[in-house]
Amino acid sequence: MGNPKIALTLGTSNSGKSFLNGWILANLNRPFSVVIHTHADKSYTHHLRGQRVKYYLVGSPPPIIRPHFLQQARAKYRVCFFSLAGMTEEESQVFIDSVSKSLMTVTNAGLFIDEAHYFCTQGAVSLELKRLIRGARHYGLDVFLASHGLTDIDIRLRRTLQQLILFKLTEGRDLDTLRREVPFIPDIDRRVSSLEGRQFILVDRPGARIDPPAVLKV
Repeated sequence: MGNPKIALTLGTSNSGKSFLNGWILANLNRPFSVVIHTHADKSYTHHLRGQRVKYYLVGSPPPIIRPHFLQQARAKYRVCFFSLAGMTEEESQVFIDSVSKSLMTVTNAGLFIDEAHYFCTQGAVSLELKRLIRGARHYGLDVFLASHGLTDIDIRLRRTLQQLILFKLTEGRDLDTLRREVPFIPDIDRRVSSLEGRQFILVDRPGARIDPPAVLKV
């Protein structure tokens, strides 16, 4: 199934993180992907022209996504978007639990969670999402999260991240956390805080490597 990618894209609003993750989604070497977010973002759909895409608006109470539903969707579509609206935190967990559990039966797929600060905060991560990430290699699943800040994400989930895609960050607590959790790059906080415009850098944690800054082309 190939090595799984478990990545977090960080950046402030309008930094380009959704646009970049949309490009990754369009070019991911998986036949099927699911996107969970809170609103229809044109940045995500920009690169998907001509691809088979399905959009679902999901409200309260949330439906339970069964394996056969995703199997049928996979046969028809390249990407399924689930836009969540009007849910409590508990309802969001129930919905993401069902999607994660079903994706583990579909296999060879991608899961993108935009605005992950709503769904992956400290102590509020779906149990099945944790299980999916732990077994990503076995199931052939890639997981891409996007959020405003590193400290918005549950610390246990952060420890599983393999790649960090970093736009400019200025929040002191995020930079302090980044310095502690990426110790193999001594000046990581300075590098990230000095990025300009739509610049970003890729940090590969298993390889203890940081790439030179790149510029997002919109």
